[in-house]
Amino acid sequence: MRRRLPAPFTEAGSGGWHGSWNGTLFFMQTKNDQLQARIYFLDYARIFAFTSVLIGHLFNKDLEELAANQEVHVLFRQLAGAIHYICAFGGAGVVVFFITSGYIITHVIRNEAPVDFIIRRIFRIYPLFIFATITELSLAAATQNTVFPASRELIPRLLLIGDFTGIPYGLGGVEWTLRIELLFYIFMTILKAAGLLRQEKSIPAFLFLVTLGVFTLPTFPNSFEWTDGYFNIFFPFLIIGVLFYHLENFGLRSWSFTFFVAAIFLGTLLRTQALQPKLIGNNFELIALFTFWALWLFRKRMQGHLVVRTLSDMTYAVYLFHLWSWAYLGQFVEKYGVGFIPDRLQRLILLLAFCLLATKTVEKYGIKLGRFAGRKLNGRAHGA
Repeated sequence: MRRRLPAPFTEAGSGGWHGSWNGTLFFMQTKNDQLQARIYFLDYARIFAFTSVLIGHLFNKDLEELAANQEVHVLFRQLAGAIHYICAFGGAGVVVFFITSGYIITHVIRNEAPVDFIIRRIFRIYPLFIFATITELSLAAATQNTVFPASRELIPRLLLIGDFTGIPYGLGGVEWTLRIELLFYIFMTILKAAGLLRQEKSIPAFLFLVTLGVFTLPTFPNSFEWTDGYFNIFFPFLIIGVLFYHLENFGLRSWSFTFFVAAIFLGTLLRTQALQPKLIGNNFELIALFTFWALWLFRKRMQGHLVVRTLSDMTYAVYLFHLWSWAYLGQFVEKYGVGFIPDRLQRLILLLAFCLLATKTVEKYGIKLGRFAGRKLNGRAHGA
């Protein structure tokens, strides 16, 4: 007998990357429903993810210098070295984003019609992404005298199809994760429409075979060397998130789960070795997998807190804004900052404040619009 799931709390906060950053999207009902249905351990997963990305992208050099400074106590040096290793280039955070997204999207899509699901995801990702992209391009044009892109470049970038058209990355390069997220949403929508997600006993094996197929696909993307093969390497982590959900809710046997996850994990290592050898010097994949696994194991002990939820909801905005805005924030602090507060701390406070504002405005109303559009289009589909 099919187990009935609670209505998902899936739209009030942000998900993937992405998931992702991007994945923990919550559907708003009453306050009591929200408190009962929010999946608290995912909030902590997302905070780890965006914190490690922030540290890896913005404070990596500081930690490296601290770890090598012989004038600093060995305890601080070792702590700095450990954080530097865990957060190196944000890799572990990105993988946790993907696993989280695979988990929550599996939860969400079982309670939404295909049309409703894809419309909500579109309005979840695009409004804030477009706002961030236009803001970046406008600031660059105003302060650096760069030329605002022509429509033939701007439109593919705003539609997140640049990997198919060879358009350069924006937002410091982070948008590659969103493209993988979108492909995952489309993939899950197809499975939902075809009725395959109802095959709860066989779908894990099917997804495992799909993942093996992803490993053998031609290298994608392949327009820019630094992201070559990222789809082949990172998409499988979304499937690992799906498998966690099936282990928890649909009776996937633990030995099957362990086999699938171990095989997929090994496959990602081998594809990384072949396609992106620059990444093989760090165990970010293992750190991410064990971090998510530990949070999942202790999920029933985790409680919701306002600060935790607020930080979790800011994940998507922080991910989109942190890299490219950092230099602008530095210029602002240099001109208007407070002398007795460290420069980087002032920048970080301003970044988080701006991201909170973007979350409470652009992202929030985009989600509401998506919910409205999804209901309307889904109603028409049923009416037809």
